[in-house]
Amino acid sequence: MKLTIQPAFTHLSFSVAFAFFNFAEYIRYFALWPFGVSVHLFLNEFLDSKDSGTAILSHFYLLAGCASPLWLEGHRDALSYIGVLGLGIGDALVRFPLVCRIRTDR
Repeated sequence: MKLTIQPAFTHLSFSVAFAFFNFAEYIRYFALWPFGVSVHLFLNEFLDSKDSGTAILSHFYLLAGCASPLWLEGHRDALSYIGVLGLGIGDALVRFPLVCRIRTDR
């Protein structure tokens, strides 16, 4: 099904995922037994230079980018895809200079 067919369920799904991310980050940050260490090791595999602080926020940014049109504007058809398209186009624009630089270095 399309994202626009069931906006209420999509809103709920994004909200549950955001709550799960908060809970997982809480477990990781405070190293709560028995899952704190394993969650910390799992999330450290995906760190990059932007996650230099104590909190790992990349997964929050990606989820907020996808969910913000639905959270802020409701269930309009055209607005429901803006977050996903913005993340995709932004990611492609960031990677384009990197790919060109790698090709010229060879």
